[in-house]
Amino acid sequence: TFASLTDFLTWAVPRWGFTADQFPYGCWWLHPDIVEEMTAWWTLWQAYIKNPYAHPADPMHFNERTSNLRTRLGANYRGRCRKRHEPLGAPQVAHPDVFE
Repeated sequence: TFASLTDFLTWAVPRWGFTADQFPYGCWWLHPDIVEEMTAWWTLWQAYIKNPYAHPADPMHFNERTSNLRTRLGANYRGRCRKRHEPLGAPQVAHPDVFE
């Protein structure tokens, strides 16, 4: 599945013009948030574009959602890995003592 996602992204990300501020081309697989977003986008593409039973308006919906995705990624990712990979430290969820 991951290889298929990679094949899709290799084709689709440049095709839809994602910039380096929106997508970490060299290390996307190291960003769980990007992997989740791209997996959802790929699933949407399968449902809206590849699905022979898709509604005729689905390709337009796909393009609208792709535009929203690019905006969201630009706001959240902000090109932090343009020079080299910069991992984000995941915040830790506090474990309340009441459950112990």
